[in-house]
Amino acid sequence: MTPSFVWQDGYSNADRPHSDVTFGKRARLKARYADTFAKDEFIIGSLLVENRFDALGGFTLSSNSSYLDRRNRLSFDVTAFDSPIVEEIVGPGPGGKLFPTPLMDFGRTKQFTQEIRAVSDGSGRLQYVVGAYYRDLHQDSGRTITVADLFGVTAPLPLGASNPPVIQDTTVRFHESEIAAFGELTYAVLPKVKVAAGARVFSYRQREASRRYGIGGITGGDLAYDYDERNREHGVTPRFTLSYEPSRAATLYASYSQGFRTGGVNAPITDDICSAAERRTAGIPDVPPPYDSDRTDNYEVGAKTRLWGGRLRINAAAYAIEWKNYQQAFQTACGINNATTISFTVNAGRVRSRGGELEVSLSPVRGLDLSAGGAFIDATYRNAVPNLLLPAGSRVLDVPRWTWNARGNYDAPLGLGLTGNLFAAARHVGATNSGFGEGEVLPRPAYTLVDATAGIRRGGIAIDLFVTNLFDVVPVFGQEFTTSPGNTTATSYFSYLVGPPRTVGIRVSKAL
Repeated sequence: MTPSFVWQDGYSNADRPHSDVTFGKRARLKARYADTFAKDEFIIGSLLVENRFDALGGFTLSSNSSYLDRRNRLSFDVTAFDSPIVEEIVGPGPGGKLFPTPLMDFGRTKQFTQEIRAVSDGSGRLQYVVGAYYRDLHQDSGRTITVADLFGVTAPLPLGASNPPVIQDTTVRFHESEIAAFGELTYAVLPKVKVAAGARVFSYRQREASRRYGIGGITGGDLAYDYDERNREHGVTPRFTLSYEPSRAATLYASYSQGFRTGGVNAPITDDICSAAERRTAGIPDVPPPYDSDRTDNYEVGAKTRLWGGRLRINAAAYAIEWKNYQQAFQTACGINNATTISFTVNAGRVRSRGGELEVSLSPVRGLDLSAGGAFIDATYRNAVPNLLLPAGSRVLDVPRWTWNARGNYDAPLGLGLTGNLFAAARHVGATNSGFGEGEVLPRPAYTLVDATAGIRRGGIAIDLFVTNLFDVVPVFGQEFTTSPGNTTATSYFSYLVGPPRTVGIRVSKAL
């Protein structure tokens, strides 16, 4: 019996590293009105119980129960989006200032999971895994957008019905339950050849209820929508594997499996977000329809080797994935000055992915561990994606063709009970295209990040000198419409989403 408990309470700035276009990518500066924060607290408890039985050729029966309770709050500056809405009601701000509009998100998640499985451990030619799984998820979330400062201007009703004035107040309640059974049989048709067949049978139930108030919030009485939708899905996902072990040091395999993701519902698009005329012009439905589940067919061949007494390991694989009815966010702009981003989920067609991976690890001498890996992925849309203006055959957004990583770690005794440690790691992400928040596709350049550490250890105490992003590279992850010019020297509403700069520090730790 193995119990475990994890508790964490975190508080940080909610803004991801940005750099306003006006200031340049390397400046890593962002213009904003409202301070932001993110608070996240959670507990995770689990209990693992195992026991071995001699029946049915011998098997181990395990029960794994877990419970999650998470609370989170986030405050974010959306002045660039929503100040124009306030200006439409009360007029321009004094001196051309924008009205600061902070967004507050809150959430509470409770989830219980239970899995029971039996795994054979006998010496016979037939081996098995059977089990059952249950999950119960409850999520309560909400979003409120208010006006932090009207600069002395009196807001008319309904905006002035509450204090502070409310632009939007939304609550969502979501419940999902899942029950599944799974099993796999592995049979040694020859001493070195095994075949395996398995499947997972599942059933989902979902319920989502949401209520949204517009200008003035609940006090203002502007109910934008109130819905309660249900969804049920069930199915079977199979898995087949053929493996060949020419020696204890090598395994060759081929496999086929299916993947599955549940569908869901979309919230209505209301007039206060986007008028009926604008919806017709943009081709946006009043109530986006529910979206269906999507599935993948996965094919893979590969090899795993252990050479030189296990000090050298080489693993390689090639795969193909056919993704059917894939789910994608449909995004466009609407509202006053196109300041509101409309987003809902649709089934967008098919994606084909082809690729390969290679991993190598080596321990040539005592204390030295080296590893490297690389991957190639060619993922393309098999049909046109109109809202992104992408023709059929275009590369899938945010999926680079090439990635690689390398790392090395060396430990050596220094005497007097001290151990020295050197560590270095590099990670490369190739160039790709990234989807911008309003549907525009922008290039994202390749980048390589290098980290290094040098330290000493004695007993359970370690002192390390570390540097992250050694060469002070500026990785650009995308662009966002998030800045608030008007109270700074910024002149653009756009920001680069960039990584943190080179950081040098000393870390002291003690093992418990």
